[in-house]
Amino acid sequence: MIHSGLPKIGMSRHLQLHHWSLFLVLVVALLLPPAPAYADSWALPVTRDYFSENRDFRFTVIPRELRSQLGYFSDKVTGRDPAGQLPGGALAATGILSRRRADGSYNPVWQKTLSNDVAPVSAIVSPSGEYVVTFDNWHSMGYGRNVVVIYGPDGMVIREFGLNDLLSTDETERLPRTVSSIWWGRGHHFDESGKFLVLRIAANRKMPSDRDAQFRLLHIELATGRVLTTG
Repeated sequence: MIHSGLPKIGMSRHLQLHHWSLFLVLVVALLLPPAPAYADSWALPVTRDYFSENRDFRFTVIPRELRSQLGYFSDKVTGRDPAGQLPGGALAATGILSRRRADGSYNPVWQKTLSNDVAPVSAIVSPSGEYVVTFDNWHSMGYGRNVVVIYGPDGMVIREFGLNDLLSTDETERLPRTVSSIWWGRGHHFDESGKFLVLRIAANRKMPSDRDAQFRLLHIELATGRVLTTG
């Protein structure tokens, strides 16, 4: 695991360029033989389906199309937008919520452009299909204004959260990091009522995937985006 003292959420333009320069160095290294193994290397994003637990609803994420990882990181360093764009490819990330029919096929309910630059890292769908929640951004978990995004009926954005909306500066500083990301939690889910989002926040400086990782819970009311409790 490669660790780095990454800049705070509100980092300056100079630090942003340094941040992306580190990505560029890593990507070049990954493309040269022999390729070292980095735990936070990122494959190009692909279209993915996420299902509600009852499988009555499916949420399909179609990423913005990139020409390559190297092209993306190079453009980030030079400030070229949209970074890494594949000529003729999809210009934005798209989300499609579909409902299961009696024959097992899925019928679209709504389709929206997502707030992510390229794609979210993961998503969950409530059993009723009323809410979809996306998490993080491809290549940079824990960064940006849209670390958590709650979508409601018709794909309306109920609220977006950056880590600074959920945690104090001290709490954010204690989260485990790699060169690319802040590994702030895992296993996020809906409560039994389907009305609240439960975030599992890393609590003991361990990577969320570690067996001895500990978490505290943060509850968010889906209808309003109001943060209710921690525990």
